[in-house]
Amino acid sequence: MRNGFTLIELLVVLVIIGMISAFVVPRFVSPLENTRLKTSAKRISATLRYVSNASATEKKAYIVFFDLKHHRLGVMPAEKFEKADIYRLSFDEGGQSFKSYEFPEKVSLIKARTTIHQLNPRLFAVYFFPNGSSSGGEIVLANERGNKYAIQIDFITSLVEVKQVS
Repeated sequence: MRNGFTLIELLVVLVIIGMISAFVVPRFVSPLENTRLKTSAKRISATLRYVSNASATEKKAYIVFFDLKHHRLGVMPAEKFEKADIYRLSFDEGGQSFKSYEFPEKVSLIKARTTIHQLNPRLFAVYFFPNGSSSGGEIVLANERGNKYAIQIDFITSLVEVKQVS
């Protein structure tokens, strides 16, 4: 009567498990990266919608600005943004009163355009005005796998739309 398994039998089972893992693990990683990208796009669009509503409700202009170099966004009232030295504005400076959101790892801001002139090539800003309009624009996020989401802001209505781009 034989008790247990031989070394050869154990090695064969480990090789089979290793081969199955090599095919299965990448299938789990890819959706996770796509989920991060989609979640970021939805979170940014939710922030833009919130700021648009806050601007109209409070009758106060707000700015959502994107740091293209560090892949972050910030929100601040327009009067504080206008008084700040935008060429030196940094998320790490003490004393700045703004809310910020840093994009997840492996999610990048690859394109940003607006209808107004940008003063600083490192910062992209979207203005939201008390009358419900905005400066409008488009932001495109991408991950390392080449998947992209575009966030479009209508300059008349401030409506924010998210769509996957090929």
